[in-house]
Amino acid sequence: MKIISFVNMKGGTGKTTLAYLLATSINFYLRNRLNHSAARILVIDSDPQTNLTMKMLPEEFRGNAEEFNLATFYLQSHPLEAVITSTYFENIDLIPADVSLGLVEQRLNAKIGGQLLLKQHLRQLKGYDYVIIDTPPNIGSLTANAVAASDYVIVPLTPDSMALKGLEYTVSFVREGKILNPELSIMGIVLNLVDKRYLTHRAIMDLTKKKYPEYLLAVISRRASFHKAIEAHEEPMAVISTSDKGARNDLLNFLKAVFERMREHGKEKEERAG
Repeated sequence: MKIISFVNMKGGTGKTTLAYLLATSINFYLRNRLNHSAARILVIDSDPQTNLTMKMLPEEFRGNAEEFNLATFYLQSHPLEAVITSTYFENIDLIPADVSLGLVEQRLNAKIGGQLLLKQHLRQLKGYDYVIIDTPPNIGSLTANAVAASDYVIVPLTPDSMALKGLEYTVSFVREGKILNPELSIMGIVLNLVDKRYLTHRAIMDLTKKKYPEYLLAVISRRASFHKAIEAHEEPMAVISTSDKGARNDLLNFLKAVFERMREHGKEKEERAG
């Protein structure tokens, strides 16, 4: 099971959209590019804003999600299996968020081992090949739990100076996360909502490449097609494949980079082990 979190202390960088695109496109890539069978995917929404939950959870399941969600796992010690629900997508399940996650931070801070709860329970969970975690726009206990549980962290970055400043703190925070999780790896930075016609966007791209050359994972342009795919509750590639070649290429390059980094990391671990 591979666990990937999307993390940035700044809001508006596209964490939720990228988490959605990755989770709902993995099986397209497995089937059509790697000739693999479909994977079982678990999505975890750990943001009290619940945006990813609203994008993935059918109306008929939302009432149950008010009682069984990530907050009740943390606050009421519900088993992780008990808070998993179905989504619009075959082979994709969800642990939904709830606004009461806002109460979790203080509880986790006061609890010994509070930053390791998600890791301890996720590692015991069976039946999933990939876990995708969306995090809130801060570096509190909810984000710390996600980072401690993850194999990889992806850092979305929008091309503006404030986001670049937030990137420094986020990368530092994730590196410190290796204390709780020595196997943690920064998969990379995704430059998101890029419009290369703008000088400032190109300048931020160049600066990111220069400052973090080993981390640049992908560049994704500002595309309305992605939002249309999300609203349609379908695999994004099925919606955008013919209507927007630029969006298709951005998404395919992102998926290719994710799988290549996982393969490279797997090889490195094998070499270290033996």
